[in-house]
Amino acid sequence: MSILGLTLTRPLVYGLGTVLMTLGLVTTLVGWRFGRGDNAPFDARGYGMLAGLVGVAAVAYLVMTLGIGDFVQNGTYVESIRYLDWALSTPLIIGFIAYAGGASQREVAGAIIADLLMILIGFGALLVTGILVWVGFVLSTAAYLGLVYYLFGPLTDSAKARTREQYALFAKLRNLIGVLWFVYPIVWAVSPAALGLTDIVTTAVIITYLDVTAKVGMIAIVVNTAGVVDRLVGAVADDPAAQ
Repeated sequence: MSILGLTLTRPLVYGLGTVLMTLGLVTTLVGWRFGRGDNAPFDARGYGMLAGLVGVAAVAYLVMTLGIGDFVQNGTYVESIRYLDWALSTPLIIGFIAYAGGASQREVAGAIIADLLMILIGFGALLVTGILVWVGFVLSTAAYLGLVYYLFGPLTDSAKARTREQYALFAKLRNLIGVLWFVYPIVWAVSPAALGLTDIVTTAVIITYLDVTAKVGMIAIVVNTAGVVDRLVGAVADDPAAQ
C-alpha cells in the first residue's frame, strides 16, 4: 500500500502509531500539570486514566512495530498484542467517559463487561475457522451494541444530572467513541480474517488511524476543555525569562 509515493509497511504504520500515542501521553501529562480545577474529570484520577490508556497504547504499538506477539492460526495472521492493548486500554476509555459523566459503579461495570466481551470474542473469532468465525463476529457485534446501549442510555442519563459544561464534555467523548468504534465491526468483516477484501497492511492502516483518533482525540478534547493552552500561554506571558 502506498500513500504519496511512500510504501507503507506494518512496522512503519505501527512506528507512526507509537510516536502519536507517545505525543498523546506527553499532552496528557502537560494537561495534568496545567489543567484547571480539581473536580472530575480534571483531577488526578481523571488524568491518571488518560495517561494509562494512551501509555498502554504507546507501549503496545512499539511492541507491534517489532513484530512481537504475532502468529498465524489456521492461515489467519493474528496480532495478539493488538487485542491485549484493547483489553487494557479500552476499559480505561469507558471508565473515563463514565467518570466524566458521574455514572454509578454498576453502570460502569456493565459497560466495561460489554466492552471486554466484544474484544475477547473478536479475538477468539480469529482463532477458529468456518461458520464459527461469523458466529464470533455476530456475538462480538452484539456485545458492541450492548456497550452502545450503556453509552447512550444509563451513562447518558447519569451525565444529564451534572452541570451543562460537564455534560457537554461527556457528550463529546461519548460521541467520538460511539461513532469511531462503529467502524470496527466493518473493518473486521472485510479484513483477511473474514471476507478478505483488505490486506494486512491496509487493515493495519485503518485500525491505527481509528485507534489514534479515538485515544489522542479524547485527550485533545479534555485538554482543550480544561483550558490547558490558555494556561500555557499565560504562563509564558508571565515568565520574565520569556520577555
